[in-house]
Order: sequence, then C-alpha cells, then structure tokens
Amino acid sequence: MGNPIMFGNLKREGNNLFRHISTRWFELRTTGLYYYKTKGDRKAKFLLDLRYCEVNPNAKYREYFHFAIVQTQPNKKTTFHFWATDDNAKIEWVNHLKNVIYSLDVNLGA
Repeated sequence: MGNPIMFGNLKREGNNLFRHISTRWFELRTTGLYYYKTKGDRKAKFLLDLRYCEVNPNAKYREYFHFAIVQTQPNKKTTFHFWATDDNAKIEWVNHLKNVIYSLDVNLGA
C-alpha cells in the first residue's frame, strides 16, 4: 500500500439519515482516500476510490474550511463533504487530492 501522501484529521459528514459530522483520521494514498475511526486503527473503515472524482474546493456547505469530493461514476453521482482544521490545511488537502486524481486519470487513459 505504500506510505501515505498526506494524512491527518478531517471532519466528514456521515451518510446516514441525520447527516452528523464527525472527526476521523484520513490517509491519502495513490490508490485512494482511506478513512479510519481513529489514528491508531489498522484497518480502514472505508476507501474512497478517487477514479472518476473531482474536488470542489469552493463548495459552500455548513462551515468554514469545507471542500467536497464528487464521485461521478456512470449513472451515479455521490458528493462527500469534508472539513479541514484551517484554511492552510484545506488548501493542502485539495492540492494533494487533485494531484492523485490527475495521476489516476492519466493512468486510466494509458
């Protein structure tokens, strides 16, 4: 799996009925965005496959430092909402996510 490109706490919106926001540990790798309940967890709770994804750094939703990842697979569009700890962290996450998505897009076309 290799070393993470970036890691840290992000808030994310749950996808249940109540849409609560919780802080989770995330690791961005060349294979996708992994999410863990806590930093020390060995097994990821979820892997967001970043193929067919876009990052929207200007999405306005609920709080500051928000960005969205929109997954556009054929016949399905899903939006994932995230919040960084501050504006600098948001910019860093968005830039690294865009780089990983770009590399995945390039490899898909190869």
